[in-house]
Amino acid sequence: MKKRLLLFLLPLLLAAASTQPPPKRAGKDYAVFFYVTTFQPGWQSLPDTKTEAEDLKTVLETGYGFEGKLVPNPTRQQIFDEIAAWNKRLGPDDQVLFFFSMHGYYDSDSELGYLIAADGLYRDEYFKTWLDYNSLRPYFARCKAQHLLVALDACYSGSFGNIEKAPDQPAYDETQDCQTQIDATFNYRVRQYICAGNKNSKTPGKSLFAAKMLETLRQGSNTDTDGILHFDDLTYALGKVRNPEPVHGTFTGHTPGGEFVFVRKNACDAIPIVDQTEENLWKKALQYQDGEVYLTAFPMGQYAMEAKKLEEARKNAPPKIIASPNKLQVPDGNMPYSLTCQFRYDFEFDRFIPKIRPVAWKITDTKINNRVEKDDYIYFENQLKKTFLSKEKTDEITFYLAYTHLIWKRFSIAKSHFNKLAEYKQGQYYAASNYYLGFICCNENKFDESLKRFERIVNYPNYTKYLHSHVTSVLYLKNDVAGTIAYGENILNSKDSISDKNRIEIIKIIAFAYFDQKKYAKANQYFRLYLTQRESANLYDIDLLLRSAKAQMEIAKFDDAIATLQRITQSDGTKALQQSLYYQAQANIAIGKKNDARSNLDAIRKIQVDKKFEDESNLNFGKLSYELHDNKIAAEVLSLLVVHDVYGPEARFWLNLALENK
Repeated sequence: MKKRLLLFLLPLLLAAASTQPPPKRAGKDYAVFFYVTTFQPGWQSLPDTKTEAEDLKTVLETGYGFEGKLVPNPTRQQIFDEIAAWNKRLGPDDQVLFFFSMHGYYDSDSELGYLIAADGLYRDEYFKTWLDYNSLRPYFARCKAQHLLVALDACYSGSFGNIEKAPDQPAYDETQDCQTQIDATFNYRVRQYICAGNKNSKTPGKSLFAAKMLETLRQGSNTDTDGILHFDDLTYALGKVRNPEPVHGTFTGHTPGGEFVFVRKNACDAIPIVDQTEENLWKKALQYQDGEVYLTAFPMGQYAMEAKKLEEARKNAPPKIIASPNKLQVPDGNMPYSLTCQFRYDFEFDRFIPKIRPVAWKITDTKINNRVEKDDYIYFENQLKKTFLSKEKTDEITFYLAYTHLIWKRFSIAKSHFNKLAEYKQGQYYAASNYYLGFICCNENKFDESLKRFERIVNYPNYTKYLHSHVTSVLYLKNDVAGTIAYGENILNSKDSISDKNRIEIIKIIAFAYFDQKKYAKANQYFRLYLTQRESANLYDIDLLLRSAKAQMEIAKFDDAIATLQRITQSDGTKALQQSLYYQAQANIAIGKKNDARSNLDAIRKIQVDKKFEDESNLNFGKLSYELHDNKIAAEVLSLLVVHDVYGPEARFWLNLALENK
């Protein structure tokens, strides 16, 4: 990056300036890993947490100069004591990472999240032996380190704090040198966290979160040209993990503008600039077949003649995509067709951007995740500062920059760039800019503005067939349920061109809207219409299937409800499967199939995900066992609940009946 940023200075000045190493901060970087492999009886062991913590500690020590410490199998009190000891040691110029890898739990009744330390009891009705996140906060508040990052690799860990939809705008300019960027971040107090999943997500025993974090740290230490792995780089890479998808945010004490940084060893040592700068740029010009990249920096360079030939050939070549504003191609599925404004990042960029340039495509490739490619981006961004660029060229670069920031989840910066293009109706990027602004505004919960953006381009033929589902979704997110139904049904009954995928999406949203109105017959009608067009359920359909089944049960279509619930085929150990089995049990009881209901409840008891579901299923399993004259099993199960705060009295009543008839 440093080479790129100084391209336009005289080589001799560059070489002289680079001989003076910038001052470095006095503080150090630390990483403390709390991991649990063996728990109290009832909890599943997590043997991989040891290796995962050791590997992360090694890469931070060898690649980034951290001082690491492993804390294996700590008790609840030992975690408190360890953090308190570090608080005495850390100073204001330090950075510290606290990494927790163990079981987790979220109690929806109290809305509290917990970590399960080595001494956490499996059945702890009031969670006295578990470590709630609120108890950790005073320890983090007393930490003197300027930068503190909490990483939580545990089930339901997203309950730690408020999830961010977009990162802070950085306190530095990415065109600045390595040390200046670091110094800028240390002007701000940082309190950030990153979790393996949201508050409803169960994580696998072998952590995808830890594996991706390790991979990102390793790649960063080898490929970052400025030697810094920023927090937003880490969250971008971790965002590629699915099922569950990691979440991140800030907590009490954080100052906007600061961010945790992983700085490679010797990253900010001075690097003398040599004549290879021109050589490297020429190689890129050849790689991208774009002479303008080279000529802008070296108009009289040794490769100027060859670069002019490249540029002439490029200008004479037919564009990859020729499109006028009302014919701009938009790929089917480039934005999510679900009830959310969150963005997906698997776009096929060159399918819908007009007149793709090789360099522009390269710098906006969605696989950008290291500083080498960001260096290309920063060079391209600097071209906007050139006064001799034409409006067409400026608009082209502005759009590429906006889209790149969108990919990096820097929505506020992307919005500022898109806004420059979204008001000029004759411009080539008018429609595309308003299209993406519609999603950004929705992401900001500015639903009226989002609708206005979509309305601007509703008559553009290649947008019309996609926009109707987006508008329906925004109306629903706006809580305009009646408007959602009216708009959606009007589109379904109209002759407007609409893709099959978007038609299905509108059907789903209407079904949700009727369900919210408790008009279960109409909801069931649309749920059935939607599901008949789906071969199998996927992760995004689980909530829909559960609602569909509930609607069917409300109108006494119990057999249909059971068939709907059986479409949930996720692997064992998911909360959704627990819910599905529970509703199946209810439906089977309603139609007199008590043995089937008992089998459903028995299956729930073996899925250790939601303790409330598990306890209630034990109670109902025991009662059904008694009714089916299996008093021995009934007594065994009900005896587990006699001291339960909620179910204890009822469990004792049925237990006495079972013992009398045993």
